[in-house]
Amino acid sequence: MRPLTSTELLHIWENGFGQPNIEKACSILAVASSSAEMDTIKRWSIEERDIRLFYLRYWMFGDSFVNTANCPKCNEQVEWNMNINEFSIPPLPLHKNTEFHFSTQDYKILYRLPNSEDLNLTDSGKILSNCLLEIKKQDKPISSQELPQTVVELLGTEMEKTSPLSNISINLNCSECSNQWEMNFDILTYLWTEIDNWAMKILHEVYLLANAFKWSEKDILNMSNRRRRIYLNMIQA
Repeated sequence: MRPLTSTELLHIWENGFGQPNIEKACSILAVASSSAEMDTIKRWSIEERDIRLFYLRYWMFGDSFVNTANCPKCNEQVEWNMNINEFSIPPLPLHKNTEFHFSTQDYKILYRLPNSEDLNLTDSGKILSNCLLEIKKQDKPISSQELPQTVVELLGTEMEKTSPLSNISINLNCSECSNQWEMNFDILTYLWTEIDNWAMKILHEVYLLANAFKWSEKDILNMSNRRRRIYLNMIQA
């Protein structure tokens, strides 16, 4: 996997309009992981997908994560700042198990983690059913429909423990009313917001430089950020 060029990122951003978030994620990773087919990427677990998105975000925008959230109690805006190291992202390349065992009471279950194809389903029961590879009660095969709700809930908790980076929560504190709460963090939503802001900024820079020097968009995008900034400072001085 590798970082994306400015041209590639701008192309992904443009084609991403109207696409579901899942498709955006897979499109980004398909370009960054040139050896992986789109169908393969969609079968990566959500955790593996998100780990790779974390690395792409780090390569393109740095290690600092800054965002805001509104306090659910008083609606005060709270700014939070984290470093990528605080997310405990494992190193690349990833060497993760794809199948897991879970046992409780009389049940033994072989399962995998949800992937992007699963999340395209609207039926949460179907998502779970897809992830269950083998189910036995007292060593006799049964269907997912035969699992008691208590076992389903225990399995859900176990799956969350198995893939903690697919469901990240951030603890926040409001300085105005001292309220404390947990906020879910989605790396894809965060990254795509940054890509959107970056694209609007870079297009404005292309406009300024093309008007000033009559350079093509391709030539401007192929410049390093530092070199582009020097030229912008020249025309804005």
